Amino acid sequence: MLASQERIDAALLDVRLGQETSAPIAEQLLARAIPFAFTTGYADNVMLPEHLRTIPKLSKPYIGGEIVKMLNRLMGGVERMRNMAATSRRD
Repeated sequence: MLASQERIDAALLDVRLGQETSAPIAEQLLARAIPFAFTTGYADNVMLPEHLRTIPKLSKPYIGGEIVKMLNRLMGGVERMRNMAATSRRD
């Protein structure tokens, strides 16, 4: 599965995947400290486990540059993590 093996800088996950949710993928991204956000057309997120309900969410339909803004926000987290890692290697 990509979420457990490939290099991923950030991800957008649709909450609903047919009859299931993307929670198992989200768990793998969390374990690898990969920033992500959920996308959904539903008003609430009760279908997700409690600990995933605070993850950023984009509501469908997307308006204007919302996807770009969210990806920039997530990628900013990646850059902060890389900078922290580089700083700790220098010490």
